[in-house]
Amino acid sequence: GLKPGERYHLRAYVTNGAGTRYSDDCNYAVTYESDFENGHGFVDLGLPSGLKWATCNVGAENPYDYGNYYAWGETEPNNVYTIDECSTYYENDLYNIYGNPQYDAAAAHWGGKWRMPTADDFTELVNQCDVSLKTGEKNDYNYNTCTVTFTGKNGNIIRFAKCNYTRDGWWTSTLEVATKPDGSVPYYFDLPQNQQAVNNIRNHYLSLHGRKMENPIRPVWDPNM
Repeated sequence: GLKPGERYHLRAYVTNGAGTRYSDDCNYAVTYESDFENGHGFVDLGLPSGLKWATCNVGAENPYDYGNYYAWGETEPNNVYTIDECSTYYENDLYNIYGNPQYDAAAAHWGGKWRMPTADDFTELVNQCDVSLKTGEKNDYNYNTCTVTFTGKNGNIIRFAKCNYTRDGWWTSTLEVATKPDGSVPYYFDLPQNQQAVNNIRNHYLSLHGRKMENPIRPVWDPNM
């Protein structure tokens, strides 16, 4: 049968005396088997923390859609990504903004127990799940994509998709403080785009990025909120 999260292609056709004609390709992603809060689906991967990961990004309708792009700590998309336009760029006492709807776009737009993931949340995801890569698919905008699937120990999955149009990765709510005591630079999840990177994912999956840059957000559902 059809598998949740997989993308399938459909074309209608008709055959008569003049031959066979085909319709345009129609492709779609099958809905995940998931639970919902406030209309947004989450998947239980059996993680020790009890966190459930969203099936898609903030502003997206499926895992192949990138949704909205945000500067770090902002809750509304912005088409101008400069230091002056980044409202949190000079705020050095934030450190971790998760669950704060003033700075957390997931909490602001999805409410309930939704929040941005921390750097530690991505660490758990990478270390507790099997990771696989699929390349060469087209998304709804006809861009080539690479899709990374995280499979929990219970067999449930979530997917992240990236293409040449996507920015660098997915924001975490965590600022780096080891080398920058003012906590000026946030971590983002750096999705692997080839098999070598997948094989090495547990050694490299978080990178640093200026707050003014634009990235999507993949929320988590936190039972402790």
